[in-house]
Amino acid sequence: MPNPKNSSPVKPAPSGNSPKPRGSNTENEVKQKNEDIGLQTQLTEANNKIKELEAAKQEAENKQKDLQNQLNKANTEKQH
Repeated sequence: MPNPKNSSPVKPAPSGNSPKPRGSNTENEVKQKNEDIGLQTQLTEANNKIKELEAAKQEAENKQKDLQNQLNKANTEKQH
């Protein structure tokens, strides 16, 4: 009769779902990280475009004020 203290429990055969080694990435994790990087890049580009458009808007508003001042000045001179 085998000695129960010396016998080891029977381990089930691996099912293919063994834990991954530390530091390794699954294909889905790599895809997700790449997608996240792509989205972050798009967000950065969009934010940069917003800054460009805001600067262009400010420039246009300044030009509009300048032209309005010129028009007001011309109208004032015309009246005199």
